[in-house]
Amino acid sequence: MKRRLTICIANHKGGVGKTTTAVNLATGLASLGYPTVLVDCDPQGNVANFLGLEPGPGLYDLLVTKAKPAEVIERVKGSPLGVIPGDASTVDVETLLRTSPRMKPATALREALEPFASNGRGGKPTVIVLDTAPSLSSVQVAALCAADWLIVPASPEYASETGIAALVRAVDELKQEGATLQLLGILPTLVDVRSREHKETIKSMIAAFPGMILPPVRRLIALAEAPGRGLPIWDYDPAAAEDYAAVLNDVLKRTGLN
Repeated sequence: MKRRLTICIANHKGGVGKTTTAVNLATGLASLGYPTVLVDCDPQGNVANFLGLEPGPGLYDLLVTKAKPAEVIERVKGSPLGVIPGDASTVDVETLLRTSPRMKPATALREALEPFASNGRGGKPTVIVLDTAPSLSSVQVAALCAADWLIVPASPEYASETGIAALVRAVDELKQEGATLQLLGILPTLVDVRSREHKETIKSMIAAFPGMILPPVRRLIALAEAPGRGLPIWDYDPAAAEDYAAVLNDVLKRTGLN
């Protein structure tokens, strides 16, 4: 088994639960004993807010000042999870990826993550989860090129399939240029089980992307409240964590981690 596995969470559309998914997947993996690092590649820096962390060194320090992993990782209290937060300086990373001949989106983040492969313990590989901004920016391209697997959270609305297809096409283009990324699955989020539109859209997703639809995550009050408490859903309301537990189990199977 590889000593490091990297999972990117991405969608060009905002408000579909990317950070919620990244946080709950990463904290779930860490709780199972996988050395896990959550990297915020979004200038909004919501990962730190979701986990009650103070802003600190982040993606800019990792990529630009060449800081060592230990210098940029923040530890979540009461959890083995490590976090590399995002902040406004991530905008400068975007600029450098676009303009500097020394930083290439195809290799910059992938190379910066290489030292993390040595952190595995007890035979379990290090897992890196990348949370990205809702746009096909150079930073997102860098995250996609650094990843082994892609999860696409998507709300079940009629327009969502178009956005998913566009991202899948972008991934195919990156693979033609040498990226090794594979689509792990599409994750229906914010699902209203009473909505006919949501039910029909999920059926349409299954038909359009057979075998690629992960267990859906319902629209739950607890999921909306947990970030305000700085807690993952497992700690805030274990009873409401059922959907993400199913997602976590599917991810373990699809990646071969279990």
